[in-house]
Amino acid sequence: MILPGVVLFPGMLLPLHIFEPRYRQMLDDVLSSDRTFAIVPRIPGSTDDTPHSIGCVGMVRVSVQNRDDTSNLFLLGFSRVRILDLLPDNPYPVLRIQALPDKDDSTLRTEAHALRLKEIVRARLREADASNTSAPAGLSTLLETDMSAGRLTDLVAHTLIPDLALRQDLLGTASVTERLRKLISFFIEKS
Repeated sequence: MILPGVVLFPGMLLPLHIFEPRYRQMLDDVLSSDRTFAIVPRIPGSTDDTPHSIGCVGMVRVSVQNRDDTSNLFLLGFSRVRILDLLPDNPYPVLRIQALPDKDDSTLRTEAHALRLKEIVRARLREADASNTSAPAGLSTLLETDMSAGRLTDLVAHTLIPDLALRQDLLGTASVTERLRKLISFFIEKS
């Protein structure tokens, strides 16, 4: 699906309401095969289906068809992908893609940046708590789990970064260390 203003990260859930006939057809096809499809943001300002160069493949975890033939579903992201081509003559957008795996996820520098990001996010959550501002439910608990640095960046970007351009930039950054640096810089600049 090529959608304006939507960025899906690996490991994150995205609720979707499927109502366009072409995407209803896509969902039928997906549910009868491997339950996977990509979410790719539309290039800002474009009026057609011009996709960004990076998206995320997800798996339909739950899908409920409504009486009006629309559907509500949850898509669980699992892999960054590079868009190689938009194939013509299909009822819905079909993309040729290539997996974009994380790089340098377990270096000492990466782990040090991950600890720093966790400290910053914990401080932000304490500030939100003190000012009675709502924070994403369960985020503080998730920060205490033993997750990879790449998963941490995706969790923080998904839950705490409102800027779509930065979210897309983070999705397209294969280097985990670089994603950590960008997130740390974002929070330091906002303080």
